[in-house]
Amino acid sequence: MGKPIGEFQLIQLKLANMEVARLNVENLVFRHIEMSAAGRSLSLAEASAMKLYAAQAASAVAMDAVQLFGGNGYMASTESSSWHATPRSSRSTPAPTRSR
Repeated sequence: MGKPIGEFQLIQLKLANMEVARLNVENLVFRHIEMSAAGRSLSLAEASAMKLYAAQAASAVAMDAVQLFGGNGYMASTESSSWHATPRSSRSTPAPTRSR
């Protein structure tokens, strides 16, 4: 019998990277809340960087979740499929296609 998927080191690494991305976004949000409470606002560059990082992190975490769930990650009935669809549908430019 095989090992549980969570016992594989690369799966643990992927999960750890996903958690780091989540914590980073959470800290960015908390920083913004603290600045707003102190009467300060983000600069345009800070707000843009925050938005870019959050969008990229969400997309990367969603893709990793879909990969971890395997074929089930793409099924419309799973929660991970909506995580994957949301960041992709909010892109301002179409995803690049590979030419053959």
